[in-house]
Amino acid sequence: MPSKNIGCGSDSGVLRCDILSGLQPEPGEACELDWTGIVLEADRPAQPECAGDTIYDASAPTLAYGETWSREGITCVSSRSGLDCKSAAGHGFKLARAAWSVF
Repeated sequence: MPSKNIGCGSDSGVLRCDILSGLQPEPGEACELDWTGIVLEADRPAQPECAGDTIYDASAPTLAYGETWSREGITCVSSRSGLDCKSAAGHGFKLARAAWSVF
């Protein structure tokens, strides 16, 4: 995204999007590492990611505001208010600096 705050990677029907500013608010579950972002599998609900690494790559292409990205049954739309991603199965997430949600 143009803000350079969210970075995503996809492999084998799994999308992981990390947010450099961290998940706000943090999930209520315990995490011994860092709440880095959200993971969405094509056929499962999205969930917060507790990890010791990041998928973020500053040299990766940027998804401009208003643009759409699609791969392996997952579609994401970038906007000034954040990133919205949804699977063909109807699962998804919203990710932004101020808040996040999964469905």
